[in-house]
Amino acid sequence: MNLAKMLTFITLVGSVHTWAYAQSISLPSQNNVPNFTAQTINQSSGAPAKSKIEFAEHRILVKFKNQTTVNANNSQVSVDDVGNLSQGELSALNSVQGTVIKSFAKMGVHVVQTPLAVGKAIEMLYRNNNVQYAEPDYKVRAIVTPNDPNFSDLWGLNNTGQAFGIPDADIDALEAWNTRTDASKVIIGVVDTGVDYTHADLIPNMWINPKEIPGNGIDDDGNGWVDDVHGIDTCNGDADPMDDHFHGTHVSGTIGAKGNNGIGVTGVAWKTNIMALKFLCSDGFGFVSGAIEVINYALVTKINNNYPRMILSNSWGGGEYSQALFDTITLAKGLGVLFIAAAGNEGMDTDNTTVYPAGYKVDNVISVGASNSNDDPAFFSNYGCSSVDVFAPGEDILSTMPDNNYNYLSGTSMATPHISGMAAVIWSQNPSKNWRSVKSALMNSVDHPASVSRRSVSQGRANLSKALKPEAINEPTIWGTSPPSAAPGDTVTITGHNFGATPGSVNFNGTPLTVLNWSNTTISAKLGLNSLGTGALKVIRADNNISNSGACFGVSFKPSLVGQTIIPRAWTSGARVGGKYWIMGGEAPWGITGIVESVNLSTFTSAINSQWSMPIPLSNTGSAAIASKVYVVGGYNPSLGIISNSLQIFDTVSKTWQAGASLPQPLMQSAVAAINGKLYVFGGLDGFFGTTNTTYIYDPASNQWSSGAGKGTPTAYAAATSAPGSSTVMVAGGFACSFFGCEQNIAEIYDTVSDTWQFVSNLNRSRAGSAHAFFKGKDHVLFGSNQNTTGEYFNGSVWKEAISGPMLYTATGTVCNACQAMVIMGGFDQSFFFGSFSQNIWLLKE
Repeated sequence: MNLAKMLTFITLVGSVHTWAYAQSISLPSQNNVPNFTAQTINQSSGAPAKSKIEFAEHRILVKFKNQTTVNANNSQVSVDDVGNLSQGELSALNSVQGTVIKSFAKMGVHVVQTPLAVGKAIEMLYRNNNVQYAEPDYKVRAIVTPNDPNFSDLWGLNNTGQAFGIPDADIDALEAWNTRTDASKVIIGVVDTGVDYTHADLIPNMWINPKEIPGNGIDDDGNGWVDDVHGIDTCNGDADPMDDHFHGTHVSGTIGAKGNNGIGVTGVAWKTNIMALKFLCSDGFGFVSGAIEVINYALVTKINNNYPRMILSNSWGGGEYSQALFDTITLAKGLGVLFIAAAGNEGMDTDNTTVYPAGYKVDNVISVGASNSNDDPAFFSNYGCSSVDVFAPGEDILSTMPDNNYNYLSGTSMATPHISGMAAVIWSQNPSKNWRSVKSALMNSVDHPASVSRRSVSQGRANLSKALKPEAINEPTIWGTSPPSAAPGDTVTITGHNFGATPGSVNFNGTPLTVLNWSNTTISAKLGLNSLGTGALKVIRADNNISNSGACFGVSFKPSLVGQTIIPRAWTSGARVGGKYWIMGGEAPWGITGIVESVNLSTFTSAINSQWSMPIPLSNTGSAAIASKVYVVGGYNPSLGIISNSLQIFDTVSKTWQAGASLPQPLMQSAVAAINGKLYVFGGLDGFFGTTNTTYIYDPASNQWSSGAGKGTPTAYAAATSAPGSSTVMVAGGFACSFFGCEQNIAEIYDTVSDTWQFVSNLNRSRAGSAHAFFKGKDHVLFGSNQNTTGEYFNGSVWKEAISGPMLYTATGTVCNACQAMVIMGGFDQSFFFGSFSQNIWLLKE
């Protein structure tokens, strides 16, 4: 464990311990809103150091359920846009003292200012039935790794082995320019820090608003912006997108620095139209609301000017999942816009950890990784067999800088504009085609250096010369599969383009799949029972046209991403009732949450209802279900330092809450199981943050607690699993103390009939906060603290390691009977240095 990380953790835990005390909780009525935490929360005990998820103070994004989108020509609605809101929606805003400061009519999204802490406002809004979603306005950033304006230095366009690298580790721009250099038929919106539109290499290729008269102080085109000649600036709220950072200017030069003009550098496109969409400010940071606003501006401009071809280049990222931004990208898809995004610079596998906006599952998104001059993935670049689409040069890239300067930068930020420029040239060469064909041409035409194999969907690095050939745009192309990886015998849905109307065939590593359904963009096919490994999934059309190299695909028993919850959260608990899994409270990026979600275990879709929210929001709870009721035991409020002795009971039929008898003592992080109609609670941290070995038994019939035999070893955040109908419980792992680093590998079985404990074989790895489930006759514990990526099961005598997957801590687990798999939801993703809250739903088969 990193020392700085450990010290951060110890400092935070110490501050919590100082203020800890117990609380007996009385459940308020549904009309009374608890006092939720503010946005900055203290560290939960027994946890890796949490990141400070950054978002705007006192500002949130809200969409109402019945809010209709309108086909407005005005790209900006400013103060108090409440004319179209119902009384119920206005009441929701009033409950948080909210003021609409901006609205995006095409998305139905409102930017709301509130004097309340962000977390409190979101929690209160989710208790109003008029609200579809409410979320923080996340902070995002330019994705760059800092490092003679002369064409010979542009190795990404034409690599001769100059200075560094190997020959031809480039996009073959020199060869492609023999076919086309002009991309003037395309508008490229650079969503970034602005552009130095006075730079000598960029002036000729800046987009000019045809309906705006420069400098007359009038909004000539009536779009809400005065003198928006080259774009807009949401940082300063005006129409002057001059770059006061450097990032956007550098990106723009790679896309479209004027070619063959005798000065500076050359862009991928010698001639094009760069629209400056500035939302990242002088420090390189911005907010999701700003990204939505500039994208909205571009889309409205496309409509108003009848632009048939538009690309949005996005060399930025950060923050958590935003439904509002997802909706915006989906709208762009509907308007025929290609959205190209940097894969990120964390150097990690994004098949396991999603980064945004590159990770949004919308077909018009192209996620771009960075390669270096040796045709290897750049050391910093993210990668992923199913999550990154293509690689492009991104290390030591020379391009334009403000004030007529030039310099080298590195990052997936630098790879992205190579793809944006390529897409513009391809589209101008094929103006009658749509974004789908352009994406297909890019992915069909890659070169295949060995080091990039299995690192992206296309398994290659982009090649513009090949992409301009007719076959590239016409061949079948796989964009992705659902699920992204699968187990032998599974059915997969393949999405892409140019499959043809008549069914052809599909194979994985040469072995045919059984085709179930077929269309030009979607295929459903079943894998063979003997299929295993990672390789190429290929589509062969009925006319025998085959996808160039196929798509990267894995067949294994590793977790497969099948869906997402609505709220990213960790330190939560839940229970399965029938075909649904109920997630209870926990911690979200904004702090403690009382939001309850119901996950459908057949479709892996999630639902929230304002009437379901926990009366008292807590994290670090334990939960189990008896019949149709979910029993939520104990828990913790980190903002107040309170460990609870509450028992909150949720009836999944009537959707109502009631209070059960209080625990004999305050507890958090207890292992909980339901056996033969009774609730069993094992260990946990007590009111003084000490681990306990207690066993408490709750009888719903009498609403009373009793004590059982003490566990052999004290523990907190252990895993409790039990076979259906069994009278025994396996309790495995957990913390031996109240801080991160004292995980244990002890496993014990409790017999509820004889009230006795028995030690069994130890776990192979010490772990705590593990997801757990009883599956196929075996107790499973999965992942957990200390960046654990393994899972293991008990075979009756010893534990066997079986599954590897994401670094999830305090995720919840259950079994999907219909799909014969384990399901893992949410948790704290430890892939980043400080981690992030996950909303992923994973399917695990054995």
